[in-house]
Amino acid sequence: RQAGCPIVPVGIRGAFEAWPRSSALPRPRRIAARLGRPVDPRAEDALEQVRDSIQALIGDGRYSLRSN
Repeated sequence: RQAGCPIVPVGIRGAFEAWPRSSALPRPRRIAARLGRPVDPRAEDALEQVRDSIQALIGDGRYSLRSN
């Protein structure tokens, strides 16, 4: 907030499958990242906007990473 820089929400899918906690090294897996719209940190509801945006980006966690 002090810097006044926009907050860009990011949703990342597939990272846990690529490097689960039980694994010492990562495995080759497809990972996807989606960027949300920037949020003005000075907005009174900035935290809620960021939370909502991230939730929209990652959904409920049930998804499939397909090859394009």
